Amino acid sequence: MTQSRRTFIKNSGCALSAAAMVSTLDQLNEVDAAVQEQLHVAPDYNALVCIFLFGGNDCNNTIIPLDSEYNAYSSVRSSSGLAIPQSALVPLPNSIGGGGRPFGMHPNLSPEVATPAVAKGLLDIWNAQKLAIQFNMGNLLQPLTKVQYQANIGRPYQLFSHSDQQTQQQTVVSNAVGQTGWGGRTADLN
Repeated sequence: MTQSRRTFIKNSGCALSAAAMVSTLDQLNEVDAAVQEQLHVAPDYNALVCIFLFGGNDCNNTIIPLDSEYNAYSSVRSSSGLAIPQSALVPLPNSIGGGGRPFGMHPNLSPEVATPAVAKGLLDIWNAQKLAIQFNMGNLLQPLTKVQYQANIGRPYQLFSHSDQQTQQQTVVSNAVGQTGWGGRTADLN
């Protein structure tokens, strides 16, 4: 029975992929052993988890003021249908920044409050003071004054280019085009 060239290439590719996968299984066991060893050495392990949403997070709809500032928030967002009703917000018991101002979390970030059968969200982690939320962050080459900013002194490369700013967040190179990511470079150090 003759086999078409396309079928031969497909089958060869599958066989080579399977062989490559099988040859790495031992390495996966080594990685697992190393992780287990690290867990025994450092029981107080902490991790920085960065969730990069490609500009897809509306920070003004994530943590929302519950005091008189809510009215300003609501008036700007109600016409577009983006305002979260104040009654739907999950109140955060610990004030942000110690200022004593009340804030609420978007209900989707802790859905178990509204619907207990739903999986846990972020409220318990917040209450345990093991969660910090950083909004409106960007790159800086150095601290800037308004005069320096207006004179284009010390501004990040291609400041108003969304794609360049995303690349800078992923590479932590703000004065040029970065070629490697910070996660890979960190892993290379270990």
